[in-house]
Amino acid sequence: MNKAIAFFFFVTLGFIFTVNAQNVLNSRDPIDELLVVSSKADVFKIPGSVTFVSEEDLLIHNYMDIQRILQQIPGVNIQEEDGIGLRPNIGLRAAQTERNSKITVMEDGILIAPAAYASPSAYYFPRSTRIQSVEVVKGPAAIKYGPRTVGGSINLISTRIPEEFSGNLKARLGTDNQTTIHAYVGGTTGKIGFLLEILQEEGDGFKSISTGIDVGYEIESYVGKFRYQDIIFGVEQVFQVKAEWTDENSNETYLGLTEEDYNLNPYSRYAASQLDNMDNEHLQGVITHQVIFNENTTLTTALYYNETARNWYKLDKVGNVKIGSLLKSPASYVGQMLVAKGGDSSAACLASPDSTNCKTSDLKVKANNREYFSKGYQFIFKTLFETGSVSHEIEIGFRDHEDEMDRYQFADYYYIQGEALMVYKPGTPGSDSNRLEQAEATSAYISDLITFSNFSILLAARIEDIESQRVDYGKEDPNRVGAPKINSVSYEEVMPSVGVTYQVNDALQLLAGVYKGFSPTSVKSDNFEESTNSEFGLRYIGNGFSVSAIAFMSDYKNLTGTCTASSGGDCDIGDSFSAGEAEVSGLELSFAWLPSLIDGIETPVTFAYTFQETEFQDSFKSGYGLWGEVKTGDEFAYMPENLLNLTIGIHSDKWGVDATVNFKDKMRTSGGSGYDEYSIEDRTVVDLSSYFSPDLDSGIQITLNIQNLFDEEYSVSWHPAGKRPGKPQTILAGIRASF
Repeated sequence: MNKAIAFFFFVTLGFIFTVNAQNVLNSRDPIDELLVVSSKADVFKIPGSVTFVSEEDLLIHNYMDIQRILQQIPGVNIQEEDGIGLRPNIGLRAAQTERNSKITVMEDGILIAPAAYASPSAYYFPRSTRIQSVEVVKGPAAIKYGPRTVGGSINLISTRIPEEFSGNLKARLGTDNQTTIHAYVGGTTGKIGFLLEILQEEGDGFKSISTGIDVGYEIESYVGKFRYQDIIFGVEQVFQVKAEWTDENSNETYLGLTEEDYNLNPYSRYAASQLDNMDNEHLQGVITHQVIFNENTTLTTALYYNETARNWYKLDKVGNVKIGSLLKSPASYVGQMLVAKGGDSSAACLASPDSTNCKTSDLKVKANNREYFSKGYQFIFKTLFETGSVSHEIEIGFRDHEDEMDRYQFADYYYIQGEALMVYKPGTPGSDSNRLEQAEATSAYISDLITFSNFSILLAARIEDIESQRVDYGKEDPNRVGAPKINSVSYEEVMPSVGVTYQVNDALQLLAGVYKGFSPTSVKSDNFEESTNSEFGLRYIGNGFSVSAIAFMSDYKNLTGTCTASSGGDCDIGDSFSAGEAEVSGLELSFAWLPSLIDGIETPVTFAYTFQETEFQDSFKSGYGLWGEVKTGDEFAYMPENLLNLTIGIHSDKWGVDATVNFKDKMRTSGGSGYDEYSIEDRTVVDLSSYFSPDLDSGIQITLNIQNLFDEEYSVSWHPAGKRPGKPQTILAGIRASF
């Protein structure tokens, strides 16, 4: 796609509309033009399944974990990992959950995965504490965002610049020394607006190692925004700059437990994982410019740059056995299991590191050291006009994007003595994995929302043009002075979309839609994922009551998976796998009811339910850890058939209490049907949230949150290595203050 022509098009368009520009200056946030919806009221206008979680919704539960926020939305699948939400695994409409690699994740309309095209598995995710609202888009409207459109997209909207000078402080202290401080101050004065924000979060973690070594985490995040708005050359324009820096240090591991040890104490960790640590740093800069030609026409441009540097230093092998294989078959590796639990391994490693005795008892700890960057620019042009009794809302988007992952890894070798790890053979940087994965992508979409009589019709199309490559220097060239091995692929995909709504009356709306889904594959293959997705249903919004019921189907022409360390399996990291044809179908049901049973007391009720069925339609044997040996008719891994979330609250002017019941059905941990030795059992978790305002005029609230109220013990995963527990009962007391 010719970038010069695209740029010339938008400049010319701006000149044409400047003639009709209005000199009306209203405070604007250009982020709104990058969203499908920016409020709950907008949802009814969109042909497709869209959910908006408002700031008020987030304040009710006071969650810091994005997974607990999203489980309130039908059609969202969550696979827990660390229990804190540091690295969430999210899927939409039965799209694979692992590392969010099959959905599009954004912050303020900007791709936020460290390398969304070249290496989509996201090891960075914004902390929900500093997120003000969330937009989840499924169905035909998901075509706006890319590159992954099969399941849909999640757009996290960060704290906005306040309209008036104001500030806010949230502080919490709780179980396992969990501490959170979140504060911001900002405002708008005349033509200028600003925001300064800080987040400090830490905790000891809910697991323990017999050596007493810390298994906690620390996160700090800083955000600054500046906005200038004025009429320039007779046209209203907005300039906004955002800078964000986040640093995480967490002592997290991939090593779980055997079934036997899990039953003894699900919150224990083996001594062999005591050095496991994630050091993760993220930097983002965004410059946004908006031209408001008139009340119906805008052009919004964003230039963005992201850097992520992370080193997850973690146990990879015990006695030359991968930890995934070790935990699946502990009886086959008795000696290695004793070492993993802290038993002394041979000190002979110092004298003879290449001896057989050493190799069956040493520990390989890998420095999974990677650096990412992404950069690009995007345009969104919107205009609304009428032709007779028909209105058209035209939207044209264009994005030029580049990203890269630099994998420069090594491994150190240890032996255990008195439960302490002693290094005997340090590794050389670049000697384990030494390669670049790069991608350049140009994408564009156009949509027309046509409204006439009681109908709204969304006609849209998206194109993704992708070029990617792997530059592999190999383990023998850590200085990258030789000729690397290069694999290059390029492909282009066009995705049409149609959505229709019919307004039966003021309260009832029918909807239907069909669109083509797409997900790019690894940099080594052009065997991308594609599907035909459809939905139909209804939405009703009455006086104090609303309901939505939407049936969906994803008919995969080609289902794909990419090998990662977190997926396990007998495969090389980055390899792409194809499952051929597959089918997903289900129902998303939600309702909200706001009765007022007593004067001054409200009892809000919200309900979200998902039913989903998954089916492979081809038989195959795969080294991909989440599939394995599959036969026609088998189910997907980590896809529970039933998901349910119910919240009941009691609210007055000064206080409120909400109880949330979340149910997740049992699920397989690999493709198949019938009995699964490693299946995850169903579980029901209850959370309690409450607040109290001593004085309505003071701007102060006292909060109390109890997550997992009844201290339910439940497992969440057998991947990548061993059985892992969910979060136990956690009590958090806090204060919110604003001025």
